Amino acid sequence: MSTSQFSGPRRRTAALLAAGAVAAGALGLPPAPGQAAGWDDSFTLAADNSGFRNVSVVSTGAGDAVALWIDGDTGADRVRARVAVDGTWGPATWVSPQGVDTEYVEVVANDDGDVAATWVAQYDGVNWKPRGARLEDDGTWSPAIDLWHTAATYDSVSSAIDGDGTLHVAFRAAVAGKETVQVRTWEPGLATTGKAIATEFGASVSVDANEAGQAVLAYGTDESIDGVYAAEFTPGGGWNEPEQVSFLTASARDPQVVIDGAGRSTIFFNGKVGDDSSDWRVHATTENQAGTGWTGLGVISAPGKTTSFLSADTDATGRTLVAWQTNVDGFYDAAYAARPSTGGAWGPATSLNVPDHSWIYLYPEVSVSDSGTQLIDYVSGGTRITKYRTHPALSFSTLNHGAGYDEVSYRIEADVDNAGNAALIGYWDPAVGFDEIRARLLDRAGPTTTLTAPLPNTTKGTAIRLAWTAADEVSGVKTTDVSVKSAAWNQAGFGQSTNAVDDSVVDHAKYTGTPGSTYCFIARSVDNVNNLGAGSPERCTTLPVDDASLVGPVWTRVSDVTGHYLTTLSTTKTKGARLVLNGVKAKRLGLVIHRSANGGKAVVKLGTEVLRTVNFKGTGKRRVVKLATFDEIRSGKVVIRVVTEGKRVAVDGLIVAK
Repeated sequence: MSTSQFSGPRRRTAALLAAGAVAAGALGLPPAPGQAAGWDDSFTLAADNSGFRNVSVVSTGAGDAVALWIDGDTGADRVRARVAVDGTWGPATWVSPQGVDTEYVEVVANDDGDVAATWVAQYDGVNWKPRGARLEDDGTWSPAIDLWHTAATYDSVSSAIDGDGTLHVAFRAAVAGKETVQVRTWEPGLATTGKAIATEFGASVSVDANEAGQAVLAYGTDESIDGVYAAEFTPGGGWNEPEQVSFLTASARDPQVVIDGAGRSTIFFNGKVGDDSSDWRVHATTENQAGTGWTGLGVISAPGKTTSFLSADTDATGRTLVAWQTNVDGFYDAAYAARPSTGGAWGPATSLNVPDHSWIYLYPEVSVSDSGTQLIDYVSGGTRITKYRTHPALSFSTLNHGAGYDEVSYRIEADVDNAGNAALIGYWDPAVGFDEIRARLLDRAGPTTTLTAPLPNTTKGTAIRLAWTAADEVSGVKTTDVSVKSAAWNQAGFGQSTNAVDDSVVDHAKYTGTPGSTYCFIARSVDNVNNLGAGSPERCTTLPVDDASLVGPVWTRVSDVTGHYLTTLSTTKTKGARLVLNGVKAKRLGLVIHRSANGGKAVVKLGTEVLRTVNFKGTGKRRVVKLATFDEIRSGKVVIRVVTEGKRVAVDGLIVAK
């Protein structure tokens, strides 16, 4: 989950980054197509309104996103939203009530796609109070509810949502002349509950939650020595009492907090080093494994560079990325650092080397994903830059959105969901009187592919018919590959997978097999921006062992018979006649027969076990009769013994499937 440091709210949503070693194979991720990325073209969400400000966005799937912003309406500045589904943005809708001014909009989402919005609304022309709404399943917004519990003026709001959709909203509130820190919890379908975390000296706040329902709140204090404190939430236990996590003798401010999947939190803050009042550096401290305190407090930014505007994100295991702004005598830059896991060592602070070092409002924002996608987004000299990589082992690439963007008043934002899809929103103001809210989406999800053929048995010949469906609503399907593995009738296991179909642009193919073998296929497709989709569910077929390969006397062997498997057929009317196949290894057995009006009967055994008595009376060629299905591979000799006299028994093949 990610957090950013600012005086008002921004999006805080679940985003998980894969853990483990840096190498692609060690991460357990599918092969990544380099830095190929499916960024769509910039889309205008709204235009020509000088009241635009305070944007927020979340990605909720491939081509799916929710964007909010403050938009000028008759008599008030209101919260407005658009929802994208499969890469197409729906119409704009109002979220906040008419006639009430709003500020500091923030939208959050969890991995299940539960979405909530918060903002601060003005009442009585003086006081500002937090409110919120949820995005319903039908795409409409619920009525706005109050998220305060005392009469006060509220600011510095931060929101987070857990895996069950419980929303935590933290804020600073002026109560009776004192700056308090309060938190409000809103479970779906229930009334909100609240708690005062600090009763005085409250400053900036940050809150985060994980999918398991745990949450953590960090806040600064405005005392003689500024400090940073933390409180934690557990399901069923509520919020505990806060404890100080910064140093006791030096000032600390601007906290940001992230929490991993196990409930271990890391808190970042700007802390003063030494006696130099300008020497503020980024510090971090992490909750110990027992969850009983904080450990490893240390500096992670470079010396001699005053830091501000922190942003951080972590995954379920604590792989963490943090970025910040630096200032050295009016020379502005941004930097980042990373660590491999919760409690792991931090890597070196690395400069982003921004285009315009005189630009004082960079506001770098971090977002990461369990798919490997990582973003650092900022504005420098009016030019918006997104640093991104689609795998943690890769270097950052640069996406330049061009000039005309403004970060003042929190006018850009980026989010990555846990599948690696990203959404960007920004306030674009290239000229006076020409304002737009623009959005871009990154598609990192490959197509969904399903095999519809082959059938379980292929009895017409050795040509196996393959067919599939592939869909990618955002970027379209480019090609499909099909892999195959096989096992002969006398083999217990399958061999290595090989390619059966390469780069097909159609939805069908044929594959030639060998009689007596089972073939299992998996299809995967690539979209038009080179995202590789997951493999389809495996689909298998078996070619029968031809009757000509079964051993036995007193049978009439017929070849070049139209309509039969491999154009052969073995027939007899003699009671006691047998067909035998030694060394069979099978999980499923079946018999391919030709029924006739004068059909007889035969008993089929595997070893000494009788599987079935098969009736050959009736009509139809290449009829498949099920003999047995086993939980595991069974080995032995298959014997087909005729038990009638003077009646026709016709065998076309034996199915030995894995």
